[in-house]
Amino acid sequence: MIASSGQRSGFDLHDLLVVLASACLVLDGIHFPGTPFPASTVSAAFLIFLAYFKVPRGVKRPRWFVVWLIALVAWLGLASAMNSGLSAVDVKRFLNISLWAMVAVTVASGRLSWRRIGVGLALGVSFAVAWGVATIGSSSYVGRLTGVLGDPNSAGLIILTLTCLAIPQLQSRRTQVVLSAVALVGIVATLSRTTWLATACVVVWLLAGKHISRWVGFAAVGGLVWWSTSIGDAVLATSQFSDRSGSDALRGRILASEQILVGTNPLIGHGLGSAHVQVDGLTFFFHSSYMSLRQEGGWIALVIYLILLIAMFFAVTSLPKQSRSGWAEAALIGVAICAVNLGEVFLTVPAALALGFAATQLGMRRLEMSPAPTRRAGQGRLRSA
Repeated sequence: MIASSGQRSGFDLHDLLVVLASACLVLDGIHFPGTPFPASTVSAAFLIFLAYFKVPRGVKRPRWFVVWLIALVAWLGLASAMNSGLSAVDVKRFLNISLWAMVAVTVASGRLSWRRIGVGLALGVSFAVAWGVATIGSSSYVGRLTGVLGDPNSAGLIILTLTCLAIPQLQSRRTQVVLSAVALVGIVATLSRTTWLATACVVVWLLAGKHISRWVGFAAVGGLVWWSTSIGDAVLATSQFSDRSGSDALRGRILASEQILVGTNPLIGHGLGSAHVQVDGLTFFFHSSYMSLRQEGGWIALVIYLILLIAMFFAVTSLPKQSRSGWAEAALIGVAICAVNLGEVFLTVPAALALGFAATQLGMRRLEMSPAPTRRAGQGRLRSA
């Protein structure tokens, strides 16, 4: 379990605002009044604002983490300028990606209490699932949970990832069990096959992850990512999913169009905001975050992101068993698998939180391993900050 950095016993207005802002990170399907952004994005920006009122404490954030985040954002901006000129860069998309990176850096900095963030995420997930179940009859996706979470696949990603991040911050075992049950109900109600697979992998990892080699774990996750690209046409394209044959066929045509479009400029992509295709006279967003990132920034962008994701996974799984957080590792796995059949995963707030949470785990371990500062000779040792 990750203890929150700079933890205090009191609870003040700042803590309350952190909890509320964190709870609102689930509001991906609701636009904030007066802005073109979803309420979740505005809430993430508010969390960053709140962080500036606190001093980083209790974490030695790995520098390479920040370097790769900046490299990705800078490259996506440069690739866009190279494609269409600086004046034609999709500013809204660039701001969204910059915010994504800032969220990851902020939550890993130790400025905000992870305990407060975790409580907020737990409240948000509980509310979103309850609202989604209550309104499932009026969902725009018949019989599937959406509510304030957006489409069912996005809902599955949000519920799964944020639950993984919230549970280790809850002090009561009963509360952890209740949140797990609520999240499971929500994930089942999305009828998202990819999220179901990701959830199964998360559960298996939580049970066995600390007992297997990180290389075996990495190979298993990589194999699942590769295998899950064919789920719609194979194992789960049966029984209750047989009525999705038309949807799966459309997904196949979208994927074929994605591959053609991505192949026209494979190295640097087509720039920010270009991850959409025309199929049957209609415009669709990409259905794979791996392909979406290649479309916007080419192989270079995807390689940068995968280096960051894989390096983080190896770093947290290489920690001593007593210092590891299976939940942090599981959140990264969930992101990697959900990204296969959902076009916007890698550069979303849940992914930023997962990366930031893992970086916090690394930072705290580095702080534990660093020698305590000393006074002048003979004056004894000072406590680490």
